[in-house]
Amino acid sequence: MISLNSNKIVQKKTLKEIYRFIFVGIGSNIINYLIYSFLYLFSGEILISSYFGYLCGMFFSYFLGREWVFRFQSSRYKTLVKFILLHLTSMFVMGEMIYLLIITYDLIYYLAWFISTTIIAFSNFLVLKYYVFIKT
Repeated sequence: MISLNSNKIVQKKTLKEIYRFIFVGIGSNIINYLIYSFLYLFSGEILISSYFGYLCGMFFSYFLGREWVFRFQSSRYKTLVKFILLHLTSMFVMGEMIYLLIITYDLIYYLAWFISTTIIAFSNFLVLKYYVFIKT
């Protein structure tokens, strides 16, 4: 009985984190997308626009993710390093995904961005929850 009740608490906490992660993700992706779109429309550079937009959204996401989503208070330096490594990896993967979707499948740039962002968001939540913001 105790483990069942404790399991419900964990599920409720995880669900709350997911909702907050989605909210922060929407905000960081709005920042990402606006910068990406602006730069792409005026420069025509897919990768540079994608990377710079992603970096701006990443810093917004770090501060809100650490303080509000996962309520993580210890070892900020270690956490920041893990967060940056995860997001730099994600940024390059996302940039390549966008590039391949536009070049290979001739998708419109905003659809390529949306598909890539959705895939990266799911994987990032799992890594953030179980590796970056894990309480030791």
